[in-house]
Amino acid sequence: MKQVYSEKNNMTFAKHMRNERGDLSQSAFCRKLGIPLTTYQRYETGERVPSIDVFAKIVRRTGSSADTLLGLKHKADTQGGSDKKDLIIAQQAEEIKKLRQQIKSAK
Repeated sequence: MKQVYSEKNNMTFAKHMRNERGDLSQSAFCRKLGIPLTTYQRYETGERVPSIDVFAKIVRRTGSSADTLLGLKHKADTQGGSDKKDLIIAQQAEEIKKLRQQIKSAK
């Protein structure tokens, strides 16, 4: 079975968790998330990743997107409906690329 979550991904998640915490203490952030302090500390150091259920709770309670916490999107990219716009732009770019290839092969 292919490993999906690597050490690099753990550290990306850890970095994004620290960013989400901002100026809050770890204790205050844990209370907000409803998770034990020692568990959260392991998330921040990259020693541990949350289960799917805990990850979903973190997403709900922080108001962040799962993509942001996983480092797949920047926080600014997920606000104001830009996800949909990005998808449309990517689809249009792919269509343009296909058309260019068709034109090139027709010559």
